[in-house]
Amino acid sequence: MFRSIQNHPVALLAVGAVAFGAWLWCDATPSAAAPVGAVDAGPLPQQVHTMPVPPHDPRPMLAHLPPGAPRALVEHQLGVFPMPHGVSAINLEDGSATYTVTYPLPSGPLVLEFDAARPGHPFVGPRGEPQS
Repeated sequence: MFRSIQNHPVALLAVGAVAFGAWLWCDATPSAAAPVGAVDAGPLPQQVHTMPVPPHDPRPMLAHLPPGAPRALVEHQLGVFPMPHGVSAINLEDGSATYTVTYPLPSGPLVLEFDAARPGHPFVGPRGEPQS
């Protein structure tokens, strides 16, 4: 077999060129099948859904929240959820890693601090001003 390859190098080059051309042609042709792992999300929604703002001001309820309560429990009890841009970067100070979350309220933003290093991101306490 190797002897025939040595005797006909042009044929080997032609086979390689045809294989390369076939590969390029297959790559350029759109495939009818979806790529592996692709998910059809369907049509885009016609309107954007926003989180409802609670009718009451949840600030008085902060006194009843125990420090160390998980963030999910805090948000459930207060009835508010942050906007995507309302979560700050992690702040590393005094050996602790915390972040603040700004909740939009009609009476003004509510800023709470959570522990980023512990599971459940426990509630640390309220903050006075929104953090960027």
